[in-house]
Amino acid sequence: RSRQKRRRRRKMDETGQPQRHLKRRKRRERGAAHATHTPAPATAPAVVQRQASRSRSAPRAVEPKPPLQRKRGPEQQGIRVRVENLPSDMNLEEFRNTGLDFGEVIEVKLWKTKDGSKTGHITFVEGTDVARVLSKLDNRRVEGWDRRLHCFVASHMSKV
Repeated sequence: RSRQKRRRRRKMDETGQPQRHLKRRKRRERGAAHATHTPAPATAPAVVQRQASRSRSAPRAVEPKPPLQRKRGPEQQGIRVRVENLPSDMNLEEFRNTGLDFGEVIEVKLWKTKDGSKTGHITFVEGTDVARVLSKLDNRRVEGWDRRLHCFVASHMSKV
């Protein structure tokens, strides 16, 4: 059974334009009608006053917000190593166990990439031998996976 497209017929106004434009025009006209003109003394120019807003709270100054930045706590201090081209069937626990072979792991993150593989971050404590981690993981083959891993230091987070 095939589906047929339903076409909505637009209502047209007297000028032949779709009615939605007419609604916008009416809204604008309505907004202009709500503004009231109050005569001022002869020495000051005439001032157009708008009606009070619908909100009941007093108007407040809006301060610009600073750019969003992640705050790293003391538990996230360490050395972050990024590993790319991980197998698509690898889960977070397997990835954590891979990192535990080289030292104490603080944090593990894993996500999928567009090409079907996964990429992840392992954050090690400060004293970990990162050169050993890189030498063992970089260019390593994983069983059942046709690609080689690519590993490098993503960032070094120290106490400030």
